[in-house]
Amino acid sequence: MKRLLPLLILLLLVLVLVPLLRDGQSPREPVTGLPWQVETTPEGMSRVFGLTLGESSFGDALQQHGRDAELAIIADPGEAGALELFYSRFMAGMLSGRLILGTRLDSATLRELRERAVSSRVLDSGARRFSLDPADLPTAHAATIASITFIPAADIDVEVAEHRFGVPSERIQINAQVEHLLYPELGLDLILDRDGKEVLQYVPPREFDRLRRPLTQAAEAEPATSR
Repeated sequence: MKRLLPLLILLLLVLVLVPLLRDGQSPREPVTGLPWQVETTPEGMSRVFGLTLGESSFGDALQQHGRDAELAIIADPGEAGALELFYSRFMAGMLSGRLILGTRLDSATLRELRERAVSSRVLDSGARRFSLDPADLPTAHAATIASITFIPAADIDVEVAEHRFGVPSERIQINAQVEHLLYPELGLDLILDRDGKEVLQYVPPREFDRLRRPLTQAAEAEPATSR
C-alpha cells in the first residue's frame, strides 16, 4: 500500500494539471489578409489586405505592410503612366506573391512628378520607370489607393477560384490562353493564364465597370467566346 501511495498522488496531479494546462493555452488565431477575405460596404467600397480601396493611402500601406517597397511612375511608350507602389515580396495571409497598389493622379500632377524624377530606366516590358524626387514623396504617400493587384506565387485554376471566391458572375475568354473570372460584388477580376501567372485585380465594387468595359471590348475584337 505504501508503494501505491506515491503513484496515486502522481496520477491525481496529472488528472488535475493537464486540464489546467490545456485551458491555459491560447487559441490559434485565424489567418487573416487572404485574397478571398474581401469586406464590402453598402456604399460600394471594399477592403482587402487591410486596405480600403478609395480611402487608404500609399502612406497607410507603407505603415501597415512595411517600407520595403518601390514607389515609382510606370509608363508605357507614348503614355503618361501611373504612380505605383510595388511589393516584390508580399505575404497575403499564408500566401506569398507580389503586390501592386495603383492610384489615379490628375495629368498635371503626374507630369510634374515625371519632370522632377531623379532618374528613369526602361524595364524588360518596354515600359519606363521614373524614380521620384525625395521632395515629392509626401505627395505620393498621400495618394489614395484606387486599385490593388496581387500576383500569387501559387497557381490558381477555376476549381480553386470557385472554391475560394464562389462562382463568378461572368467569365470572359480573351483568347485561348487568358480567361477573366469576374466578381463585381467583390470588385475583383481574377485573370487565369494557362501559360503565365494568375493575377487578381481589385477595385471598389461601385467602380467595377472600369475593369469590365475594356474586357468586353477586347473579347469582341477576338475570335473567342464570352460566357
